[in-house]
Amino acid sequence: MSSVVVYTLFYALFCAGLVYPPPEFIAAGLTIPNLFSTFLGSEIECFIHYHIRRVEVTLIVHTLLPLLYIIGLWYADPSLIFAELFFKNATIPWRLFATFSLIMPLLAIFKVYQWEKYKWGGHPIIRNLRAYCSTRTDWIMLAGMIGREYRGVDKFCMEMNSMMKFIATENWIIKIMPYTIYFAHQRDTTMILESCDSYSLSYITGGDIQYITISVKPARRGTTNFTIRLNALDFKELQDRILKPIIILPNVRFHKSIEERFIDAFKEAIKVNPKYYTEQTLDVCMGCMQNPSNVKLQMQCHLTENMAEYNNLPLNARFRRHLRSHYDLRKCITCRCGPMWCDECMARWFAHRQDPLQSNRWLLQKCTCPVCRAVFCVHDVCYITTKKDK
Repeated sequence: MSSVVVYTLFYALFCAGLVYPPPEFIAAGLTIPNLFSTFLGSEIECFIHYHIRRVEVTLIVHTLLPLLYIIGLWYADPSLIFAELFFKNATIPWRLFATFSLIMPLLAIFKVYQWEKYKWGGHPIIRNLRAYCSTRTDWIMLAGMIGREYRGVDKFCMEMNSMMKFIATENWIIKIMPYTIYFAHQRDTTMILESCDSYSLSYITGGDIQYITISVKPARRGTTNFTIRLNALDFKELQDRILKPIIILPNVRFHKSIEERFIDAFKEAIKVNPKYYTEQTLDVCMGCMQNPSNVKLQMQCHLTENMAEYNNLPLNARFRRHLRSHYDLRKCITCRCGPMWCDECMARWFAHRQDPLQSNRWLLQKCTCPVCRAVFCVHDVCYITTKKDK
């Protein structure tokens, strides 16, 4: 493989990582805000001015990438003649690419010069911010107000990806893009939750994830509607930060908490377990007192001889033996309680007994019966089948 091909592949990967930084680039500090941090200054101290400079630097760097590639070819293969890299003895597509690589940086630099000359009046960030100016306030005053709110601790910040960021302050909703920033004042803005996308990673560990798409629609003239996309588990925190309630369309269903997500995963997991047949009349669930009890704990794990001997003991003897010998809670035990719980309440009980910091492993853990404290796992929870169902 020639040095030019190797250089081209390497440069393409580098450009892709610089334009859309992956976690590895971010960890290594290979991002435009980090590489030019000295020039950009502090985002906390001057929020609007920081992003004005960031957009200018981003525009210039991105338009310089094709030109830097052509210059790098000369170093990758010294046998190439520098003049031929641009026009001499070059094909028409290459000439177009070379012309493009020369013109785009010049246009970007000229555009930045115009923004600076006219005090950023034509800058895309300032154009969006001016929609909220009045006879008593200009964009500089609004920038100061937004900066003060951003410096406060009472704000909601969420990185939607490595290029976009969403911020909700006391009065403002802000979406940061590579080349601009969208603003919406909370008092005259409607937020509508339009869709929810679910991605099932693994039902065994409860590793599914949901992303919601919220449309932000400012009522002020001259403003632009925009959308934000974030994890459904962050919805409640966002709703607490927003002054007006977020409208949820009737056809959109999503999990507002980790517990709700686990309940659905729990129900899906126990569907494959054997059914428990009974002829007795089922009572209402002891937990919610609304739904009928529809699950029974029936151990499906393999028993050892010691476990079988332990399970044959009366309930009070088992409890005393448990306290006396600190019986191993990692082993499942037969529960002799009757059907008293619905699947949702059993799932909530199971979730409340787990480590909140390891929610992705809840379905792999053990729990104890709410009444007799017999140890069970997800495989031991069986749906009930009655004579009427048959």
